[in-house]
Amino acid sequence: FAALPATAQTDDTTVPPPASDLSIDEFYIEGELPDLEEYAPYERAQFPGGQEKLNQYLAENINYPSTERHWNGTIWIMFMIEKDGSIGKVEILLGGPQAFDDEAIRLITNMPKWIPAKKDGVAVADVIDLPIRFYIQE
Repeated sequence: FAALPATAQTDDTTVPPPASDLSIDEFYIEGELPDLEEYAPYERAQFPGGQEKLNQYLAENINYPSTERHWNGTIWIMFMIEKDGSIGKVEILLGGPQAFDDEAIRLITNMPKWIPAKKDGVAVADVIDLPIRFYIQE
């Protein structure tokens, strides 16, 4: 992710751009997330059908990598929902074995369009972080 665009500075305080000006490459600052309270839209992006449908999508589409049959764990993934609801940049926040990281990325990049976030009635980009749990009962 690229750094945020240049912003006004007054008395060593950086004034960030408004949320509607953020793009996929502008929500990451030198390896750390910005304070999203200033960027947070009033209505967050939503998976079509809500949390229940998101859980259903994950359960129906997850493929447990056959190369690591005995690993159970959680991959934390962050991704951008663009203004049009499409999936933008995807990044692993806390990974596991590479095959599971790859599967988590595949799940996210193949998602249907989301209902975009809105601020003042206008669609804006939003950042989502999501745990992807891999668990096999034996």
